[in-house]
Amino acid sequence: MLESWTSVVSKKILERSYSDFSLKQNISIFQKPKFKLKKERIALIGCNDGLLDAVRPILYAFAGNFGENNIADLGNLKNLDADHNPQLMQDLVDAGITPIVVSATASQLHSHLVSSIKNKKKIHCSLIDETVPTKAQGPIDQRLLFPIATNKIQWPNQFKILGIQKHQVAAKQIQEAEKNNLRLFRLGGLKTDLTMAEPLLRDTNVLGFNGRVLKSSETQDKENHSPSGLSIDQACQLMRYAGINEQMQFVNIYGFDDRFAPNPTTAHAVAQLIWYFLDGFFDQKGDYPVDKRKLKSYVVDLKYDNLNISFWKSKKSGRWWVEVPRTKGKSVLMPCSQKEYESCAAGILSDNLVELLELF
Repeated sequence: MLESWTSVVSKKILERSYSDFSLKQNISIFQKPKFKLKKERIALIGCNDGLLDAVRPILYAFAGNFGENNIADLGNLKNLDADHNPQLMQDLVDAGITPIVVSATASQLHSHLVSSIKNKKKIHCSLIDETVPTKAQGPIDQRLLFPIATNKIQWPNQFKILGIQKHQVAAKQIQEAEKNNLRLFRLGGLKTDLTMAEPLLRDTNVLGFNGRVLKSSETQDKENHSPSGLSIDQACQLMRYAGINEQMQFVNIYGFDDRFAPNPTTAHAVAQLIWYFLDGFFDQKGDYPVDKRKLKSYVVDLKYDNLNISFWKSKKSGRWWVEVPRTKGKSVLMPCSQKEYESCAAGILSDNLVELLELF
């Protein structure tokens, strides 16, 4: 049945020489009809734009540290029509398999979001991007959120963008984002303390990584002229944080304009992004969704504000959550960091905590 959705991985890629300790030796690869998934938890999927085909030999050659038969490479999508592939992605998600889609544009992320929203799936989506993609016209990467921002489609439960650069974002876009509770995190703040991104990504179940968030020097991508952005080291750390998150269901890496024949630097960068996501994914601690019985409680009394804030620490992973009261219904536990607890104990609320308290 898979052959109706994707084409097999090229023999030229598979015939290359790989070491006995390479990742390729531990991947189930779609080569023949009637290929069946078994216990795999990750599915690599490319598109017919040639990007993942350039990445595969590099990724396959990386160290295979994730056990046998945990990863499947399902080849390249045959049909990139927006209405064609969401069912395949949802079938994988329903089977407990996280698709990592590598594509030149964000079309697959867009179709997955629209399909999930229409089918009333719970969405906590994060984009790692330099802009707020709510434009009415232009490439799909720039208008990704336009149908949502204009309320033509109901806004997802939670939506964050990490890495925006203010000179790339119009004031009107920021106003629209704030009106729709779209949370924006600037590049400068991330680079000052990258560890703060872990709690921001911890409850994400749909992730989009736009390659244009990287410095142009990191990929030698001739279409990306921005000298500012994330380094590949920082981007890989963000992808690892995303992988550690037990909620992750769908990942799309896109926005590399050097398609069809990507230069080696671009292909190597994409391979590293995938590998470090896998490194986090297979290092999950299993303490999320949160069970209070397995957490230790810490209460901070903010006397000047007549407010008690409860923090919770996992005995298993050492990760932190903050209990956020709701005007209606039970309070909710939201991811936070130890630094935010320590600052709160010293009487200082982080911008993130202030936003969370206002959001609910």
